[in-house]
Order: sequence, then C-alpha cells, then structure tokens
Amino acid sequence: MTVFMDLIVSTLCIIVTLNLSNFLRKFISQRWSKDLIGQVLIEFVAAFELTAVAFESSVLLRIGGVPLFALSVFLVWYWRTQNWHGVTGSPSSSIEQWVTRRIGVLSLIITVLAQLAGGFISYRYYNTLYWRLGLSDAHSAKIHDGFEQCRSNIKTVPWLAACAEALIIFTFLMGVKLVLRIRSLKNVAGLLISFLGTSLVLLTADICGGYFNPVLASAVQFGCTGSTLMEHLLVYWVGITVGTLAAYYVGTLLVNNTKTKDDEKVSQKLD
Repeated sequence: MTVFMDLIVSTLCIIVTLNLSNFLRKFISQRWSKDLIGQVLIEFVAAFELTAVAFESSVLLRIGGVPLFALSVFLVWYWRTQNWHGVTGSPSSSIEQWVTRRIGVLSLIITVLAQLAGGFISYRYYNTLYWRLGLSDAHSAKIHDGFEQCRSNIKTVPWLAACAEALIIFTFLMGVKLVLRIRSLKNVAGLLISFLGTSLVLLTADICGGYFNPVLASAVQFGCTGSTLMEHLLVYWVGITVGTLAAYYVGTLLVNNTKTKDDEKVSQKLD
C-alpha cells in the first residue's frame, strides 16, 4: 500500500473512534446524567478514546513524522474542547476533586478504576483488533514490531522527568483558566487551548513523552524497557498529580485575590 492509503486508513480510524466515543457519551448522559454510574461510564469512555486515539496517532507519527503527528494532536485536542464538556479521563483530575472534597473516596476509587479500564481495554482489545486486520502497511508494521518491544519515554533522570510532566500540566491548566476568563477570546478558546496543549506535548516529547494523563502514560508505557515501576509511578502519577493540584490551588488563589480587589474597587466607588 502507499503512504497515502496508510494516511487515509489511520485518519478514518481516528474519526470512527471519536464519533463512536461521542455517541456513547451522549447515550450515557441521556440515561444516567446525574448518577454516579453515568459519571463513571463517561470517564471510562473518555479514557478509552484518549488512549485509542493516542495509539493511532503513533501510527501517523510513523507515516508522516512529527508534523503530521502534531497536526493530528492539535485537531483531536480541538475536537475534545468542543465535545468533552469538562470530562477529563484522567485520574489526576479525580484525585484533585477528592483532595478538594468535591467527591468521596468511594467515588474516587471507582472513577480511577474505570479510567484505568478504559485505557487498557482500548490498548489490548481495540487498537490491536483492527490493526490485525492489516488495513494498512503501517498497522501491519505495528503488529509485527510487537507491543512488548517498546522503550521508555523517560529520557532523563526520573525526578527531572517528573518535574517536566508536573510543569506542563500546570502550565496547560493555568493557560486554560486564563483563556476561559478572557471573554474576548471566547470564540477562539478551543483553538488556543489546543495549540497550547500540542506545543507542550512537542516540547517535552524527548524528555518524558508529554502525556498529561497518568492513564494514557500507563497504557502506552507500562512495562516498557528502560525504566522501573517506581520511576514510572513517580513521573506519570506523582508528577502529573502534583502539577494538577498546584494548578488548582494557584488558580483558586489568583481568582480569590482578583475578587478581593474588585470588591475593594466597588466599595471605594460606593464611599
């Protein structure tokens, strides 16, 4: 097959995955919109979509290099800004909600398990299923290479890689908060958020992979040679979670300070 056909097949696989996930989210929301089971299932679907698309994007990286990979990440990220509506598929966000007492420990455990299940099911039973059909040469090459031959994306000392993951998720979440607070950017918010996320992925790709999400990192990297289990947990679970919590607390502090200053201005005008 030609490179063009490989590109067409991978693009169609991503489009099908995105639309399938979107259909499932809407179906679940219509039936269990306010129930815990509905929230958990939606997080399961989000983690499934995130991981499945990430694996197919790695095929695009093989086909067209970094430019094609970057384009796919940007477009998929924009899709999510328009369709996910606050869903993350990320355990770090669930942990943040638990730490800030927005959910209980039982909800945390069930949600994280659902997210893990979504990520690993897509890896083992979705991508591999249609890759084995040999719809493209790139898919056949993926199967031929074998998943167990993967190498760790941690290319520096683990603590530095953990800091990199923490920094990019912190930067991303703070950027999202800023963009969403500026009303004049409302019409281009999705584009700006997607550009920021894609840029941060590319910036740290050769350091730690730039995964942003513990489930995605574990689905792609767990068991790969070149790093230990403790190093993996430090970089992708501790690092990302610390960055997420830092963004929450710093963002909350800034918002409270802004409100205080606004209240003082109003009070001065009234006086």
